Amino acid sequence: PTTLLWEAPTGEALLARLSETPAPAAAVVPVSRPAVPGGTAEPVAVVGVGCRLPGGVHGPDDYWRLLSEGVDAIRRVPEDRWRDFTAFPPADAHPYGGYLDDIAGFDADFFRITPREAAVMDPQQRILLEVVHEALDHAAVPAESLAGTATGVFVGISAPEYGQLTGADPAAVDPWAPAGGALSVAAGRLAYVLD
Repeated sequence: PTTLLWEAPTGEALLARLSETPAPAAAVVPVSRPAVPGGTAEPVAVVGVGCRLPGGVHGPDDYWRLLSEGVDAIRRVPEDRWRDFTAFPPADAHPYGGYLDDIAGFDADFFRITPREAAVMDPQQRILLEVVHEALDHAAVPAESLAGTATGVFVGISAPEYGQLTGADPAAVDPWAPAGGALSVAAGRLAYVLD
C-alpha cells in the first residue's frame, strides 16, 4: 500500500511487514513478497550496497563503523556550503546538519560526462552515479554486463534546491543546466550511462 512506509517507519518494522513474520536480528534478512496478486512468493535479496552518508560514510563498511561506534554525524554547516550561490550563511539556514564530504569530487571522464556538463550537475546526480557503480562492484556485477539488458532503473530523489539555485540567474544558465538540475533526469542519466 502507498502508506507502507508510514505504517512501518523503521527498517526492522518494514522487514517484519514484508515478510509477515518478526524480523530476526541479523545484518542480512531474507524477505519474500508476492510476485503478483494470487501468485507465488518471489524472493527478494540485497546483493550489493553503496552509500554516501554524513560522518564520512563512503560505503557499507564505513556505515557499519559509524553505527557500531555511535558516531554523531551532525556538525556545523561547512563554510563553503553556499559559496557558489549566496553569502554564507543564508538568514534562514540552520547552523548544524548532516553534510556529506567531498560532494565536488567526481570523475566525469569515468562516466563519459564532459567537465562542463559535470560542473552544472546536481551533486545528487553525480553521487547517484558513483554509489550505483559501487553497489554493482559490491555485488560483483560488472556495470558493463548490464548493457543492453532489460534492467529497470528506479530512483527516488528529493531536495530540488540545486536546480533552483543554478537557475536563479537566467544569464548564467547554460545548455547543460536544465538537465543538470532536474531531478527527473537522474534515472534516465543512470540508465544511459549503464546502457
